[in-house]
Amino acid sequence: MAGLKSFIEKMESCNQYATEPVPKNLRKSWVGQMFVWVGWVFSVTGFMGGALIGSQQKLGSAMLAIVLGMAVLALIGVLQSSTGARTGLSTYVLSRYAFGTVGSKIISFIFALTIIGWLAVGISVAADAASYILPFDPQLISFVFAIIMSITALFDYKGIEWLSRMVVPAIVVFLVFGLYKATAGGFTALFAMAPTDPKPFTMCVAMVINSWITGAIVAADIGRYAKSEKDAGISTTLAFVVGCTFFYIVGAIFSLAVGTWDIVEIMVGLQMGMVGLFLLIAIQWTTIQNNLYSGSLGMANTFDKTSKLVITIALAVAGVILSTFKLYNYFFEFILISGTLIVPIAGVLITDAHLFKGKYQRDHKEIKSKIYFPAVAAWIVGVAVGHYIQVGSSAVNSIVASALVYFLVVKLTRMSVFAKDDVAEISRAS
Repeated sequence: MAGLKSFIEKMESCNQYATEPVPKNLRKSWVGQMFVWVGWVFSVTGFMGGALIGSQQKLGSAMLAIVLGMAVLALIGVLQSSTGARTGLSTYVLSRYAFGTVGSKIISFIFALTIIGWLAVGISVAADAASYILPFDPQLISFVFAIIMSITALFDYKGIEWLSRMVVPAIVVFLVFGLYKATAGGFTALFAMAPTDPKPFTMCVAMVINSWITGAIVAADIGRYAKSEKDAGISTTLAFVVGCTFFYIVGAIFSLAVGTWDIVEIMVGLQMGMVGLFLLIAIQWTTIQNNLYSGSLGMANTFDKTSKLVITIALAVAGVILSTFKLYNYFFEFILISGTLIVPIAGVLITDAHLFKGKYQRDHKEIKSKIYFPAVAAWIVGVAVGHYIQVGSSAVNSIVASALVYFLVVKLTRMSVFAKDDVAEISRAS
């Protein structure tokens, strides 16, 4: 019992900055952050997203859609991670400045529910891959995997960094070998292949953005461990522009080579063998722990009196339960629905953090507003624009609309999240 108590106390000590700034002495350079970022963006979610795009466009168009979508995600990620580095706070605590104390809890809860969805997708994929190797029921494997993969997440950022350093080199080798197998017939044949499920180009760009928008918005959760805004910006840019883009393009190539976007079938189709399936499971481990880390921060902001350790375990259990519904079979629909709700939040958070910087010099505990009307109004408009206006990229339309509405409403009403007679932070726009 003493050993178990010591273990729990150690894990709790790793989670003490869920709602407080990360101390300067724990900050990392951009080099130190890269393994964490690569471990996150090298995810089965990204691989499946790229494979899905590959099934909907010719390879050249798919690559262009991925590059354009990633450019938008990189911009959002850099702006968010730099805010995290400047304040040391998580995305969810930062959302209090834009949405108010209760409003941020609602936003955090929506993010956490979305992350649970991604968690369920990850657990399902890992379990299905393992079922090719292990003679056990996939649901039992899901339960065991959730327990094992949650352990590193319980150690917060330290656990994520440790696992990423162990797994990332193997993932790179796996990708290079997979590309060798997938391109055995030459790139010319791949570029000439027709998509199996054609979709409009702008929809594919929006899908790229939607599939990783949650990760881009919560980039502050990693950026808050950066020594400076510059370090946060460099690591985040490299993560999206190089790492995530490469992973999506590889997914598109694999999809065209095998004729399916199902990642387990791709591994089998490319005859990657047990090594490929083991590496697939390893990739999911890094993804799942990052989802648990960020999701637990969100729930810690929503249920601020509950231990983050308890929250992490509860999220893992919820992910296992939800994985029984095989969400990855509804991957396309899941991306569209979750993206529609979450994308406009980016416009509000970025506008607030970078155009109204003055308010962030004050402690978040001083915030008085429970639900900040300008943010809610901008979010609703952004959701409506993203859903109903399909000219160009719906995701970009949604972000621009929410950002513009938020800025205008704040400037016109001069409402403050601190007090009715305190609008100083509004006049210090930069």
